[in-house]
Amino acid sequence: MPARRKTWRTGVEGLMGLTRLGDDMRFDPCFPKDWPQVDMRPTLGLAPGTVTILNPGQVGKGVRTARLNRESLPVYRGALVVPIARLQGALTLEMETARPAAE
Repeated sequence: MPARRKTWRTGVEGLMGLTRLGDDMRFDPCFPKDWPQVDMRPTLGLAPGTVTILNPGQVGKGVRTARLNRESLPVYRGALVVPIARLQGALTLEMETARPAAE
């Protein structure tokens, strides 16, 4: 993989908090608080998908809610873990960042 492409991939994976855990993909995003959302269009298998992380509370990290093709997914301790097999083909994955801490 060319160095530029690897650097780009590392940056995107860092913002989205992507980590592969065996047969699962973990999302634990961390990006600037003032960004309203982060979008990614990955190609998983043969079909492109859309991953959107909304940031309404201007927190920029963690996952509060998640939906895959409009189906709610469980979130555990601010992260989303999805079997890679469920991420194949055309998909829409939407997440919302955690709520801001009480002041």
